[in-house]
Amino acid sequence: MFNDYKKILKVKILCLILLLSGISLSAQTIALPPGDGTPGNPFRIATLEHLQWMAITPSSWNHHFEQVNDIDASDTKNWNNGEGWIPIGWEVPFTGSYNGKGHAIQHLYLNKNEFGSHIGFFAHIEGANLSNMNLVKIKLEAYSKDRQFNMAGLVGNAVNATIKNCYVSGTLHNNGGFNKVDKLIGQNDGGTVSGCSTDLEIIN
Repeated sequence: MFNDYKKILKVKILCLILLLSGISLSAQTIALPPGDGTPGNPFRIATLEHLQWMAITPSSWNHHFEQVNDIDASDTKNWNNGEGWIPIGWEVPFTGSYNGKGHAIQHLYLNKNEFGSHIGFFAHIEGANLSNMNLVKIKLEAYSKDRQFNMAGLVGNAVNATIKNCYVSGTLHNNGGFNKVDKLIGQNDGGTVSGCSTDLEIIN
């Protein structure tokens, strides 16, 4: 119980920091997902509020996640003054695991200029395990002034990761400046990718 309280307190403090720094959040309530992030009791992602908590809680990015419902992410277009989704792993790499269990995340929206990181549902992952994820009808649009960053639908930059049975559809608007742009993974260094497919249109 005390550990849960500490996690909730950290989320509240992070939300305050984001608001004071000019990064506004949606009016919806950010919710701590059930679970403790261990392999035997992963955080169970059931709502968009759970995803939002994950996205703004870097201390959780070395933990384990399991999606238990389809999620409508349409409201992300109203987040952060219209900039939408904050890619997981933008500050420090995501090193945990995410099992989508075949459920969909639909209509995710992102529109960022000079974000200062890789672009994708995940920005940067290292040694992570992604499986059974379905990103459906997403819309990502971005510009980078730094040629070191990569852009894709699922992961901007992957290092020694295992990615299997993942699917992405929608549109990716590349407004320029990125090192590499692709449909599933912007750049993949080591690791394995299997059973994945995309129906993502790249617009340059």
